[in-house]
Amino acid sequence: MSARPDSLYIWLLVLLPLAPRVLTPFVYSPSDSRVAPDGDLLDLAGIWAAVVVGTVTLAILDRRALQRAGLERPFHWRWALFSLVNLGLVYVLGRAIVAKGTGSGKWAAVAVSAALFGTWLMAITIFVIGVSSIATLLYAASHGG
Repeated sequence: MSARPDSLYIWLLVLLPLAPRVLTPFVYSPSDSRVAPDGDLLDLAGIWAAVVVGTVTLAILDRRALQRAGLERPFHWRWALFSLVNLGLVYVLGRAIVAKGTGSGKWAAVAVSAALFGTWLMAITIFVIGVSSIATLLYAASHGG
């Protein structure tokens, strides 16, 4: 019996990093400048922590489902702990590599996960470049340059 590469758990794991993008506007408003310990930053950190815990939980459930489906040694769920850095891409990619012989459908989850990670990385890069440009302009303006 071959393991299905398109289980519900893997797709929930792949799409889970979208949760902060959907929930952030409800938690954080850029016009709201409060940074109190009980403020928006802790709410945002809580959302990201929930995503990491959710990713690990879904990886555990996915691994169990793959074992029940007949895959003897599925990729270990512990690789999902890297989800804080790469949005679960390591687990999704490792799972696709280990689940050999299950068809080409297994790469769809990798493609979607990689696209989400690439978008996230690009957004972070644009943010950092924007902040550094603003800081440079403010520094130059305050020092007569």
